[in-house]
Amino acid sequence: MQPVPYTSTVRLESARFSFSSGHFTIFSREKRERLHGHRFTVACTMETQVGAEGLSFDYGFYKKEIEGLCEELDEYFLLPEHNPHLQLQPKGEQVQCTFAGKEFVLLAEDVKILPVSNITVEEMSRWMAGRLQQTCGASFASHGITACSLEVASGPGQSASFSF
Repeated sequence: MQPVPYTSTVRLESARFSFSSGHFTIFSREKRERLHGHRFTVACTMETQVGAEGLSFDYGFYKKEIEGLCEELDEYFLLPEHNPHLQLQPKGEQVQCTFAGKEFVLLAEDVKILPVSNITVEEMSRWMAGRLQQTCGASFASHGITACSLEVASGPGQSASFSF
């Protein structure tokens, strides 16, 4: 007797789904964290149809995409492009940052400016989920994936996820 197709939740986690980055969180126009870093980890959960063969899709396809996103951020200092309290000014080989009237300069080659409002696990999960949806959207339909949630953690017990 052939198994009846059913819905399953697939969670993809790997030691390779991680990146080390520096950042600071901005709390208000006058308050921010000190510069520091994390070893961020990423996991992805997908709702999918399991076919008569007892599988949903080749996990390797999505693992490679998630690893690529992590590699893109690894060993960079992350800055938010859309925070109203932080002004960023690229100047040749440097990026000048102004916050609460104080200026500091970082090497442009060490910085990744992301189209987010803050460098938080909430915004990182939203940005990464959007990138995954952008690069893999057509594959989701062909693999029977009906929902996806991407989680970013900055340490044990501190994570956020974004679902689409």
